[in-house]
Amino acid sequence: MQNDTICAVSTASGMGAIAIIRISGAQAIAISDSIFSSVKKDFSLKNAKGYSVHYGNIVNDSGDLLASGGTITFTQNTSNNAAAQIVSFFILP
Repeated sequence: MQNDTICAVSTASGMGAIAIIRISGAQAIAISDSIFSSVKKDFSLKNAKGYSVHYGNIVNDSGDLLASGGTITFTQNTSNNAAAQIVSFFILP
């Protein structure tokens, strides 16, 4: 369980103004990179600074748009502990 990557809905159930999904663990960056399309050309979380915010869209494996106009925040423990990688998606309905 120490090396698991976890994806979870972080908002209350029911209607709301925003949806928050968090991914944490060793594969958080790889998973997030595969579904996040930044408005910046050639953007990758692998090259992003920790504790940063980015704007873009959520897409599927084929590049089809699933949600537009979302932001993600990226935090990474300075100890380079892969389990400390956390990506949070903030999606407006």
